[in-house]
Amino acid sequence: MIQKVLDYTKLGKPINAYILVDVDYNLHYEALKKISAMRFVQDAVAVTGPNDMLIKAIVNDAEELGDFVLKKLKSIPGVRKTETLLVLETAK
Repeated sequence: MIQKVLDYTKLGKPINAYILVDVDYNLHYEALKKISAMRFVQDAVAVTGPNDMLIKAIVNDAEELGDFVLKKLKSIPGVRKTETLLVLETAK
């Protein structure tokens, strides 16, 4: 099977990602406040459903995304779990 893999760094375009976050109930407000103030975060909202928050982040490359999620985001008190979704195409 042939797969097309884009190297966004060579295209000069940032990486857009949506990150689903599960947070301890008693630290929800504080975590949302800290996350919304972080450098790469465009939007941070509380949502209904199986996850507690949805974050839209824009970074320059995969290394920056990994550093943001694994080191910065997961170091916030109350953050239990994250799931990162990369944007492949935007219609508008």
